[in-house]
Amino acid sequence: MPHLELAMLSVQRKIPMVDHVYNLLNMVWKTYHYSSKSMRELRALGEELGVRVNVPGSVSGTRWLAHVNRALQTLLRPGGKDRNLQNPGQFTAVYFHMEHLTASSTNTDIAGRARKKMMEDGAFVGFFHFLADLFEAISKFSLLLQRNDVILPQAVNGIQNLIATVEAMSVRCKPGGRLAELLADLQSQRRQQESDGEAHPLYKYQ
Repeated sequence: MPHLELAMLSVQRKIPMVDHVYNLLNMVWKTYHYSSKSMRELRALGEELGVRVNVPGSVSGTRWLAHVNRALQTLLRPGGKDRNLQNPGQFTAVYFHMEHLTASSTNTDIAGRARKKMMEDGAFVGFFHFLADLFEAISKFSLLLQRNDVILPQAVNGIQNLIATVEAMSVRCKPGGRLAELLADLQSQRRQQESDGEAHPLYKYQ
């Protein structure tokens, strides 16, 4: 496995918030991979919300960055064709179904996997979106290194671009990225709720 992949596994182990993201992705995968009933319920809920449901793949064990990035992007995929986060998306559908499982299941194992507290935490959801932007950038570089025809100047240019991208993310959101979209959407919601006279604006996924 390339050093880049090993480095990201180390990041997962050493940074609790990153590990929480992996755990959430894997919990979502387990819930629907091993239960056809849960999958049917999620698809039915998706139809009600206007969301075409796609479940993220497993990220447990040794996984390429591209697999993890794909899982992140899948769970954050908006439901509408215009990518407007005001439309319910994958995250919303999974959240509401987890809420249903937590309330109705008598199976402690399923109920444990259905814990949704982290999905209600604004800081965690924001970090989830940030990580999607970060992993997308790193994944592109990883795929570049895996090409058979890549040459040294391309690799050097790729790492320089990646470093510049990551450094820029440390001070501001990636333009057009997942986190930027989330923040813009939340600001729009807050303005709308304030104009409607709501004293305590609600977080989107609660």
